[in-house]
Amino acid sequence: MNAAEERVVARLRDAAGAVGETVGEVPPFPEACRTKWWAPVLAAVAVVVTAAVVTAGVGAVAVGRAPEYFAVGDEHDVVFRRSDTGQETGRFPVPEPGLRFGLLASARDGFYVSASADACATRFFRVRLGPGGEVARAEPLTVELPEGTRPVSLAVSADGARLAYGLSGCPGAGADGVERLGVTDLTGGGSRIFASRRQGMVGRLSVTGDGRSVAFQRVEAGVTLSAVDGREVPEGTVAGTAGRRWWEPVFDVKSDISEVWVLDVGAVGTGTGGGDLGVARRVGLRPAPDAPTGMHGVRISADGRSFTAALGPVRSDGKGTGVIVRFDAGDGGQTEVLHRDGTSGLRLLGGDASGDHPLVLRGDEIGTVGTDGYRTLLRLREPEGVRIAW
Repeated sequence: MNAAEERVVARLRDAAGAVGETVGEVPPFPEACRTKWWAPVLAAVAVVVTAAVVTAGVGAVAVGRAPEYFAVGDEHDVVFRRSDTGQETGRFPVPEPGLRFGLLASARDGFYVSASADACATRFFRVRLGPGGEVARAEPLTVELPEGTRPVSLAVSADGARLAYGLSGCPGAGADGVERLGVTDLTGGGSRIFASRRQGMVGRLSVTGDGRSVAFQRVEAGVTLSAVDGREVPEGTVAGTAGRRWWEPVFDVKSDISEVWVLDVGAVGTGTGGGDLGVARRVGLRPAPDAPTGMHGVRISADGRSFTAALGPVRSDGKGTGVIVRFDAGDGGQTEVLHRDGTSGLRLLGGDASGDHPLVLRGDEIGTVGTDGYRTLLRLREPEGVRIAW
């Protein structure tokens, strides 16, 4: 074995060790097979090194396997299930009588859920799972919301250090109705509220892996709703079963919204007090000419360099084509198609901490899209008000 060959074998051992594998003795390079053996070794090195790649910096995110567990919630319970079998492993009921669960998000360190006793009194909890997916601990979080406001969207950084939430005025509270985005530092403490002069809400939140940037879409008051079979219904509605229709008003977001706003929290700082939401950067998304029309869900990648979105029509009869695509976060141009589906109505519900495994709604089921295509995680019997995260 010459020096070059030894370096290749050493790289293979190091790369495998980085992902918890072991490479023992490698057979010597026979003279007649040097060229044939060399290519597989280089390919193996490339595969193993790819599996060991992480995003550098605070909140590093491993690239590779999908999460082992996901959470599905309604007003009364958050249920945890295995991602491979769908088997229930744990359950977190509302901790106090009269509370109702609302928003649900996830990070590497646990799942985050909001709960309220009425339209305006909101609390947040972090639920940590044990090695078997059971609920090991549920703890209340200190999140300071402005008086008269309630959260209408929720996201958390991959390391669980920063919680972001869009705010709206509580019914009857007399709020001014301007856009507000809150960011809470869960490690150092303190919340900061960023507001603009525009009327509306901040929706479709997502956060980069290090918590530095928050991406969102603007939801104007009185916005036109998405059309389903000629009817005007809230965007993000869920199709029911057995011939019935169940409508979940996730957000009154137009399906043709084609711009995302990114707030660099790291540049403006968290701390406490007020901030200007007007400094957020606008990115106009430009689908490819052959992409189906309609956009239903968008989120920023862990490294902040791209957006993932669901494109296509929303029809209750399932006719049409839906796609999951990526856009460049710099110029907004479409860069690739991750998945093409022969069913209309694909909606992007979220994704894991790495950003490599999007959660999508397709008819009466929730699934994920990976390198091996679409995979069903859960079929919905009563989809009204369902919430999911992993």
